[in-house]
Amino acid sequence: MKKSAIVMALSLVLGACGGGGSDEGDSAPPDSTPAPVPTYTVQVNTNDGGTASVTREQVESGASLEITLSAESGYSLTSVEGCEGSLTDLRYTTGAISQNCTVEVRFTEQAAEVIASAQGNAGGQISPAAQTVEPGASATFTLTPDDGFYIEQAAGCEGTLEGNIFTTAALQQSCTVNVSFAESVVISSAVTGGGTVYPAQQTVAPGASVFVTMVPDATTMLSDISGCNGTLKGNIYQFTAAQSCQITGTFEPQPDTLTRANLGGQKTLIVPVSFVGRGPLEGASDDQLIDMFITQPDAINRYVVDGSAGQTWLEPAIASALEFTGTDTSGAPTSDSGLLDATVQLGADHREQIYQHIASTVENYTSYDRLITVINDNPNNPYVCYAALDTTTQDGWQHYVTHNASECVSKATLLHELGHTFGMRHTDSIACSTLPTQTLSYRSISDCPTGVAGNSVMPMGAIGQSSAMFSAVVRKQAGWLSDEQTVVVDNPATITLNQSSLPAEGVQLVRVAYAPDKSGNPLYINAELKAPVGLDASLFEGRAIESAYQLLVSVPHTRTNNVSDTLRDVVYLTQTDTSDVGITQSFTDPYRDITIELVSVQGEGETLNATLQVTPPRLMPSVNLAVLPGAAVNETITVSFSNNTDSAQTGLTTGLTGFNASHFGILASTCEGAALQPGESCDVQVQRNASSSAFAAVTVTSDQNARQQVEIEAVAINTDYDETAQLEWLSEPDYARMNVFEAVAYCEAKQDNGATNWRLPTQQEFSAAFVNTDSPALNLTVANVTRFFWSASVAGDGQSQVLQVAPQSYSIARSTQRSAIRHAACVRTL
Repeated sequence: MKKSAIVMALSLVLGACGGGGSDEGDSAPPDSTPAPVPTYTVQVNTNDGGTASVTREQVESGASLEITLSAESGYSLTSVEGCEGSLTDLRYTTGAISQNCTVEVRFTEQAAEVIASAQGNAGGQISPAAQTVEPGASATFTLTPDDGFYIEQAAGCEGTLEGNIFTTAALQQSCTVNVSFAESVVISSAVTGGGTVYPAQQTVAPGASVFVTMVPDATTMLSDISGCNGTLKGNIYQFTAAQSCQITGTFEPQPDTLTRANLGGQKTLIVPVSFVGRGPLEGASDDQLIDMFITQPDAINRYVVDGSAGQTWLEPAIASALEFTGTDTSGAPTSDSGLLDATVQLGADHREQIYQHIASTVENYTSYDRLITVINDNPNNPYVCYAALDTTTQDGWQHYVTHNASECVSKATLLHELGHTFGMRHTDSIACSTLPTQTLSYRSISDCPTGVAGNSVMPMGAIGQSSAMFSAVVRKQAGWLSDEQTVVVDNPATITLNQSSLPAEGVQLVRVAYAPDKSGNPLYINAELKAPVGLDASLFEGRAIESAYQLLVSVPHTRTNNVSDTLRDVVYLTQTDTSDVGITQSFTDPYRDITIELVSVQGEGETLNATLQVTPPRLMPSVNLAVLPGAAVNETITVSFSNNTDSAQTGLTTGLTGFNASHFGILASTCEGAALQPGESCDVQVQRNASSSAFAAVTVTSDQNARQQVEIEAVAINTDYDETAQLEWLSEPDYARMNVFEAVAYCEAKQDNGATNWRLPTQQEFSAAFVNTDSPALNLTVANVTRFFWSASVAGDGQSQVLQVAPQSYSIARSTQRSAIRHAACVRTL
């Protein structure tokens, strides 16, 4: 603009000063400067995946613009539009530009081509031979070997082979899958005498680990096996397949088929059963049962063979199916104390039909050691699921028996129930914030959030799970551990503890007696070592256990109800907030004066072992748990402590601790201030001073820092109910859950409404205030939940009475376990 203004001014000057002599009629010459040409803006927009040679350009009106486009590797040009242009190869030429306009360029990722081919040999097919997939997707190929061949190798594209399916990683570029097939090894078998090889023939890859299972008939036994250079463990013959070969098994008559010991071949009769109209149980055909019991790599027989280190094995036979004449289990009895895991038993008529069926269809049936029924009772509820710990005799046939219906027909549950027939009891576990707990019979929920032990992941734990080998403790119950493999420590000792996951030789169970039970049998704290080998490999993998070992420490299940005589169930101790099933450090129990020091761990897998320094109690109590039965408020009980060492324990002191220590008093003590020489003992007499249920521990300590205790339980004394008494019920935002002894202490510690005489209500008080009234004293109901509240009352058989609170009703129920976790509601007399 400035330049144009100057030019115009100059022209005016010249016109006014033009040369003279001009005619007045002559005019000035016209301006010859051309008008400027308009320009317009062309904007070029691109997305990721490519570039354009121009991003923004000024173009004269009527002109066009050529734009060169470039796609990055893995991308291609998808579209170009705008400014009325045309595309030739990767050059985009706009139309004649007459206004501002925009060119939009789009690039997209190219598809990745994956080529799969068999490299260098025949012997199989790949389907499909090639695939085109979107970037980031994976490709799947089916590899099918020809007869007599196997998949030797499949690699490439960062893929994995599972079975005969090869799946690549997520792909960003083309790649190749290389597959090779090779000739297989054929394992065949031949038998003489009465028996079967499972499987009779199999085709495997050279170098594969192979096993077959030898199963005699009802009256025969395996006398010889040869071929394929294998080794026999139990009835499992295992070897590495170097070349095609044949296994030859010889069976001969068994001299005695009537022994019912837990060692050797266990002839096991499996009978499929169904109620009328149910039909065969899904997943339990004859072939599926054979797989479950025998042929699977982790078959039930494998648990028995490995758990017993080959001393015991199953010899299963599948009988023909039976259909009951009845339609359901209605009217069948519930379980008694001799049976475990039962919600309902089969009725007498059901059992009679089973035995009649066996007698008429199974030859030499009295030769079988065990009877397992697999019953389709769906949708019965409750369902049949139980096993007898001792033998059953029917028409002269002595055998073990377990009945398993629809809800518990799985490999895990069948294994669990089978374990009971070998004498194995339950294995539970409890997770606590600190280990060990001060008391074993009852635990505080502040120490152990669940308060009581729950099912463990081992086979004798939760029904429906089996991700581990039988523990060493239950294998000891079955007679599968010898005295040489079990060490009972009664003096300080250094012990090499071998892994018990794939049992072999050496010590596999360390036991430290801490007290006798009321029958005088020793109770032990146990230690065993698990490693990620054998069937326990799935335990470590499934729970994501990172350590190479787990030291399992367990104690007896010392309290389920007040009539327990034999305390043989096992509780494994773990810590909260961990996936571990044991611990990886030393175990010290200051309450019972026991140390299991983990000095070192060496080896790995099957060779794993730990060096332990074990110190047993220096003072031994007379009993683990002393029970005052509730005869009178001033009833007493005397417990004793003895010196378990070869040196004096001096300066003894006694005391009381626990949930309800104030409910007891030490009436007399020869332990107080005593000096016990080796083998000497002293007594402590304890008296109760309250009528409610109570739990505490009598403790003894010495100047040498020895400590021991006896747990004391007092059964409630049921007082007469005063229906005229005025009661105040304590309303709370929520009602805490705990065991009955914590509930007693919880109410007694209350100071609400300025009162300190709160207590746990009796069953009669609950009945009057909630059951037999239209106006409950408190609203204890919760939608869709049934809850239970502790009372202070105990029935004649020792069972506690509890208030059952359904969403719309109240009733009185019995609780067989005072160690259970239930709610607490408090009351006081005005």
